[in-house]
Parts: sequence; C-alpha cells; structure tokens
Amino acid sequence: MTPGLPNNLRSQPSINGPLIGQIPGGAVFTVLAGPLCDPAGIAWWQVNYNGLVGWTGEGQGTAYGVEPVQ
Repeated sequence: MTPGLPNNLRSQPSINGPLIGQIPGGAVFTVLAGPLCDPAGIAWWQVNYNGLVGWTGEGQGTAYGVEPVQ
C-alpha cells in the first residue's frame, strides 16, 4: 500500500462486495490473483494481508493506492 489512508479489503472484487477488513497505508501484502477490472475502471487484486484473504482496489484513473515493493 502507498502511505496514507487504508484500502478496503472485500470478499468480492466490487465496491458492493462485503467489507471484510482494511489494509493500513504503508502495509505489505501478497498478491494471489488479478487484476480484474470492473465497469467503473477499478482494477481489483486478490490479496493475503496477515492471513486475511480478499480483494482490494488498485486505484481509479490516475489515483493509485497499491504499488509493488521495491
């Protein structure tokens, strides 16, 4: 995650998917699958964050909340 606000973790790759947790800004997680893009232009990644598996949005347009670890 980029520093700043947390990203929601959802059970499905959609803003309507049930919220199962959050990934704090600056946190590191493992990508399991993706991306899947929804009609709103959000790219969703299935991730494992501290044993919690779900989907988090990469960003929308030019705003990104997820980036690879260097």
